[in-house]
Amino acid sequence: MIRSWIVSGDEGFSVQSPLADTRGSDGLDDAWFYVDPQGNHAFDTTFDFAESFHQDRALVKQVEQLRILDTHGEVVKELDYDPVIPQSPWCWQVTKIENDTYTHGFVDLDGTSITERIYDDVGYYDPDVKRIRVSGNDRYGFLDERAKIAIPVKYAYAEIFNHGKARVILDGRSFTINPDGVEVPE
Repeated sequence: MIRSWIVSGDEGFSVQSPLADTRGSDGLDDAWFYVDPQGNHAFDTTFDFAESFHQDRALVKQVEQLRILDTHGEVVKELDYDPVIPQSPWCWQVTKIENDTYTHGFVDLDGTSITERIYDDVGYYDPDVKRIRVSGNDRYGFLDERAKIAIPVKYAYAEIFNHGKARVILDGRSFTINPDGVEVPE
């Protein structure tokens, strides 16, 4: 495992974080850049923000434009969304804000749409059960780690998974399901 640092501030490395990849990102004087394993600048550019690489892709912001980079510093795709948030190791949550309304969807690591922006709310990715809670049209369900429907968006309410179980409400009835959507004892 290569150790690198995410850094910000005007006096060198002020914040450090180990990253499990061949490249890390450093921010200095609010300019972010990537370093190679020897600590040299990996690309001839700086960014307003740079995320660590995972699965050979990283999200960067440069002159107010969000982009996905490959490990050679080449732009894979420019993204036209408001916030973009890493979700699982395989996808990013994308959001558009229009007239104070937030809509969420998902893109893969190349920026290709996996889902339309049909969700009103998105929970965090739970690596233990490999599920992402989503809601749309006052209904809840769960996506898998690649943002595909794992448990249909049909519940009046769904809690996040806790020890492999999630409480849901369907047709006025409250019960517990496993990560496959099967009802299980409490």
